[in-house]
Amino acid sequence: MDKVTAATAHEALTFVGAGRGAVEVGASARRYYARPDVAYVHVHDAPPVEWALVWRADAATARVRAFAEAAADLVAEHR
Repeated sequence: MDKVTAATAHEALTFVGAGRGAVEVGASARRYYARPDVAYVHVHDAPPVEWALVWRADAATARVRAFAEAAADLVAEHR
């Protein structure tokens, strides 16, 4: 099989749907990228996927910092 490179998640799943590869994704991908041509298979012994907020350093406005702080507080409440 030839090597293919995808620039986006949608492009990667298009390759998968065409039978040209496989991609490891987090469980949320099934919900956000539902496709009839792709089967999502749970890997029971895989480590959990961790998520983080990211933004450009030169775009760290007061709103961005406030949102990040609110998100961190929300996560802390659920741990």
